[in-house]
Amino acid sequence: MKGRFFRLVVLATLISPLKLGAQKVVSTLDSPLLIVAPWKAEVVVSGTRTEKTTLELPLPALVIPAERIRQSGNLRLGDLLSEQSGLVVTPGFGAGLQIQGLSAEYNLIMIDGEPLVGRTAGVLDLNRIPLVHLKQVEVVKGPSSSLYGSDALGGVVNMVTNLDSNLGQHLNVSLRGGSFKLRDLRLEAGLGKRRWSWQGWVNPYSAQQFSLRPFSQSPVVGPILRLSQQQQWSYRPGRGHEFIVQWRTQFDTARNEVSATTGSGASVTTGREQNREQTGRLDWHHRIGKRYDGRLRFYATRFRNDQSLGNEQGLIYTDGFDQRYLKSEWQGVWNPSTATQWVYGAGAVRDAVQSARYDAVGFERVNPFFYLFNQLEHRFPGRTTLLAALRYDQHRLYASAWSPKLALQGWINPQQSWKISISRGFKVPDFRQLYLNFINPAAGNYRVFGSLRAQEGVEALQMAGQIAAILDDYGRLAELRPEYSTALQAGTVRYFDVAQHWQAQWESDLFLHRLENMIDSRPIAVQTDGGQIFSYLNVSRAMTSGWENRLRIYHRKISLSLGGQYLWCGRPDDLKRIRSGQVYTRAEDGSSRLLTARDYRGLPFRSTWQGQLVVTYSPKPNDFFIRWQSTYRSAWITADTDGNGLFNQQDLSAPALCTSRLGLGSSWPNGRTPTHFGPWTWQVGIDNLFNYQNAFFMPNLLPRSAFIQLSYKLF
Repeated sequence: MKGRFFRLVVLATLISPLKLGAQKVVSTLDSPLLIVAPWKAEVVVSGTRTEKTTLELPLPALVIPAERIRQSGNLRLGDLLSEQSGLVVTPGFGAGLQIQGLSAEYNLIMIDGEPLVGRTAGVLDLNRIPLVHLKQVEVVKGPSSSLYGSDALGGVVNMVTNLDSNLGQHLNVSLRGGSFKLRDLRLEAGLGKRRWSWQGWVNPYSAQQFSLRPFSQSPVVGPILRLSQQQQWSYRPGRGHEFIVQWRTQFDTARNEVSATTGSGASVTTGREQNREQTGRLDWHHRIGKRYDGRLRFYATRFRNDQSLGNEQGLIYTDGFDQRYLKSEWQGVWNPSTATQWVYGAGAVRDAVQSARYDAVGFERVNPFFYLFNQLEHRFPGRTTLLAALRYDQHRLYASAWSPKLALQGWINPQQSWKISISRGFKVPDFRQLYLNFINPAAGNYRVFGSLRAQEGVEALQMAGQIAAILDDYGRLAELRPEYSTALQAGTVRYFDVAQHWQAQWESDLFLHRLENMIDSRPIAVQTDGGQIFSYLNVSRAMTSGWENRLRIYHRKISLSLGGQYLWCGRPDDLKRIRSGQVYTRAEDGSSRLLTARDYRGLPFRSTWQGQLVVTYSPKPNDFFIRWQSTYRSAWITADTDGNGLFNQQDLSAPALCTSRLGLGSSWPNGRTPTHFGPWTWQVGIDNLFNYQNAFFMPNLLPRSAFIQLSYKLF
């Protein structure tokens, strides 16, 4: 009943803007952007590689500015994104991001337009990314491969650091303490002269990791220690030219201890994990005249992960992963007229991995590729904007990939716009799907071979007499092809004067993704000991579709944001089998019955309904504020327990969850101007206010916890 009531409240609130009040024209037809509200100033770069306000962008996009990041009280990217409309942060191999029903391996995470590397099973752990010295976080929903290539099939998240070379001299110190021995220290500083500037920050962090671990006696596992830092230098030799050098590092170490009681007594297993990340960038920005703006960038990043696991008998397991990513890119922006803009560029990448999961230590797997991209934007006199983009990627290991995009935006009147886009994204197979060579002795000795290793591995086991049967999918082994998604998105944005000094924005978007050549793991053989052998094949098609709404109401003292998403995901082949009467499930009395389309739940780990509510009260700019945030997610399927190979309502599912956060803070003395804080700022907050816990499905969700933070701006 609670879940149903919440859905009705969300839908009623999202539909209600249509009757909030008479529209009041606040601008001329030729200038629809003159509106006194925060969304006018929200500029997104990652949608087009150039600065555009969210009002001008013909794509679904979200901007989280620095002030909203500060008021949220979040320290990690995963916590911040979990509070945003249409985004779901999922557990498993770290905190992964789901956008419009597309899981973490299909979404690209970037810092200043450059990708982060170091994924586990396709997931880049968002909780390893600190929210320090950020100007904003941008989210573009839908395929963005036309600009960013592989891994941007579902969307992109871009963290924009404060690259402004005119910040001048500053020194800020911030200290946070909280539950589970949380300690977070932040030092930010900067110096600047006429032609050069320096900015830097350092962030030591430590906390107890938490897991309910329902089958273990140790609910709190070992601590995590993290040290992050970034330094940036800028030099302007002359008018129109600027050089930027950026260096960022991060070191994590975590210790885990699991204690379990078995028939033979207590057993303690200790694990240790270390992550080391280094990133360097060199940018040359140059402007020639009023029509051309260019950028030449060299980017290098390296991610290393080392794991070990042992008990009183000695070392049980070790693993290492080392990824090096080198990239050079040139981009130009040409404005032949005030109505036309052309963005174009080219780049080359060398992506290399060393891992014991793939080969002997010291053996490197390399995937070099190059790419070209073009984007044309033109504003027609009738208040309509056309955006057309095309990118070509040539990988050494795969066939070439073309990624087109076409988008239109128009204004019905100064208070309402519409937008529609069709685009194609792609994702190339990763190193794991190509070269993995893994055996799990703790789970029945099953093996997983990458597609390029599978035939060789099975043949070797056959010669050793360890193969009992070859399955049908063995004959389907072939060179993996890239996965593709064709997406159609359409939406509208409306602006309202709710009452005097109250303004509202309502955004509604429909989306449909059609995925082809999806890579799935399939059993290809059975060993004589009963263990199965798996490999990867292009075998699946899938669809995700949905409707997302977001309502924002703004007043000089109060702001409210309410978002909701309805999602349907599934495989066309599954529905075909169901409708032809080929799939059975268990009835309530234990007997078998035919599965119906109504029983079908599509893809696992997807929630049909999702919503967020954020209310912030601040009587004066840069003064006291209080903020309430709630996130709701309906139930989701986690495992096929009736054994029919599909995910349906009779399978194991996680119950709906709702978590809330309360925070408040202020500056002291009070801010003297709307853009000036007092030297002291403080903030306190409570996470998971109602102490939602689920030991089986969400073991790593922290119980109710509190924090207090004190910051001082020396100058």
